[in-house]
Amino acid sequence: MQWIPLRKLARPVTAHVQLWLEKLGAKEPFSGNVAICRTIAREEEALGRYKLTAGNIVLFHKFKVHGASPWKRNPL
Repeated sequence: MQWIPLRKLARPVTAHVQLWLEKLGAKEPFSGNVAICRTIAREEEALGRYKLTAGNIVLFHKFKVHGASPWKRNPL
């Protein structure tokens, strides 16, 4: 296996092995490191400061499932 192309993508060579071990239950899934946990904890504070500084409204979009539309039934 050529590891240089994977390295260029910033993906560890053993990432696929780690993923399979997680799926088989042999290894705990990655739950984050200290930097990720700190970022998640401070996200709400950062969002509040952004709203005050920039004056923009921040909306969190959610996925919605709609019924089939007539134009979706026959695309051609």
